[in-house]
Amino acid sequence: MKAIETKYLGPTDSNNSRIKAECARGKITISYDYGLTVCENHRAAAQALCEVFEASDKAEYGVDCSSWAWWGGECITGELKNSYVHVFAK
Repeated sequence: MKAIETKYLGPTDSNNSRIKAECARGKITISYDYGLTVCENHRAAAQALCEVFEASDKAEYGVDCSSWAWWGGECITGELKNSYVHVFAK
């Protein structure tokens, strides 16, 4: 089973708040959307990472692989002390 971990990154002098999504295959950082809840922001980051994988697979294999890829099922999200974890049920 694969999992994506997301973490909140607070604002700095040069960046607004962000959410980082990371797994064994790669990582992405997106801007925090204050119109969403905390959990929705974390799920949006996980979804954005999956979209990167979908685009990469389509470019490499020439077909949409999301229907059989490990992220193609329902996303289940759990909260940890300082992060969220997202796993996909098939």
